[in-house]
Amino acid sequence: MKIQRPMAEELAEFITSTSYKDIPAKTIEKAKLCLLDYLGCAIGGALEHEIKLMVNFVNSINGVKESTIIAYPHKVPAPLATFVNGGMGHVLQLDDGDRWTLSHVGTAIIPAALATCEREKCSGKELITAIILGYEVAMRIGYAINPSHFNRGFSPNSTLGIFGSTVAAGKILRLDNKQFADALGSAGTMASGVEEFVIDGSASQVLNPGHASMDGVIAALLAREGFTGSHTIIEGRRGFAKAFSDQYDLSKILENLGKEYQIEKVYFKPYPTCRGFHSAIDILLSIIEKENLKPKDIKEVVVKTYRYLIDTMCSKTPPKTPGHARLHMPYALACAIVKRRVFVDEFTEQALKDQEILKTMNKIKFVVADEELNKFAPYPWGAEITVITTDGKKYTAKESLPKGEPENPLTYEELKQKFTLLAQRVISDRNRIKEIIQRVENIEKAHNAYEHLISLLSI
Repeated sequence: MKIQRPMAEELAEFITSTSYKDIPAKTIEKAKLCLLDYLGCAIGGALEHEIKLMVNFVNSINGVKESTIIAYPHKVPAPLATFVNGGMGHVLQLDDGDRWTLSHVGTAIIPAALATCEREKCSGKELITAIILGYEVAMRIGYAINPSHFNRGFSPNSTLGIFGSTVAAGKILRLDNKQFADALGSAGTMASGVEEFVIDGSASQVLNPGHASMDGVIAALLAREGFTGSHTIIEGRRGFAKAFSDQYDLSKILENLGKEYQIEKVYFKPYPTCRGFHSAIDILLSIIEKENLKPKDIKEVVVKTYRYLIDTMCSKTPPKTPGHARLHMPYALACAIVKRRVFVDEFTEQALKDQEILKTMNKIKFVVADEELNKFAPYPWGAEITVITTDGKKYTAKESLPKGEPENPLTYEELKQKFTLLAQRVISDRNRIKEIIQRVENIEKAHNAYEHLISLLSI
């Protein structure tokens, strides 16, 4: 495409000129669902081991107490709060995402918006607007560089998330056009993140959204002070697109800008695993429940799926850690067979020792079906499963889009139930949990988002 002026400047003008009143009501409602879902994931993940380590680290650094660490009685400098809160929202693998960019950018964007909002004492409308615009920019850049970007091994949660968190923080900081372009330039300069953690489930997976959220806030704060960044960071000959992707289409970044909002494409997860095998879990749970099958009734489960999942997430050896288990397809499907559910309690240190689950893993066989599934499900979410029983019966089903996609959505009641189940892991007061839900529902009425909502998140 022919670039009329630096793309960062085009995006900056759109961001600064867009206000709450310009955004459709349905987009605002979707943003509130994203906020609620993020908060549930963060509160639910607050006591995971790697998050405790991050909290201890940031508390060891002296600094101004300006932003809340969710589910802790601590305040730290805004960038450090986003570092922890970003990782916290992703640690359980339950955070929202987008199949078009193969990313989870919300867990970088929303913490940046919350921490900066608390720091600046902004309104609920400003908070929601910042979140929406953060998703907008991050996802549009993702459309331009994927799937090549993802296939090279980068983590879009981080590399895209930093652009989104920069936008969210910058909007709340009221950056002008030049400052925004500078901030995006710094964001692209700091963009990084790879996905080798999928092999062993190491704690470093939470660093991707954590550092993306933190560095986005830093980029915005620096820009407000006059710190400059390259305005051609996206399209330049040594810029982000060329450095991070072998094939890219920059026209997708500005296409219909301001006429549609990308946050509406976001999905919500019912299971704390890689999204790539949610269809398989959906199918298996449906067959088991419909036919009332017990583990002893099942001889074999044949799963047709994608080579990427088989190569990276179908290890024959048991998962090593809870983080590894959430990215371990045989383990997750064995949980569905044995427990008839796949949620947080199936991914604890104790659950990993369940001998029935470990034994059931051996009944699951995987078949590469890339071409077949691509015809049926043009995005890598589809699956086909055949359950073979000990008495010789076969039950086969397939699904192209798992529960939670915009075309196959979770209901609001289901999202509230998910939030409640996660929040109960940390908050014992049921009334407080209900109050948080109600405050999110009415966030646009808040003159001060901290007093209205964020203050309830400190435990």
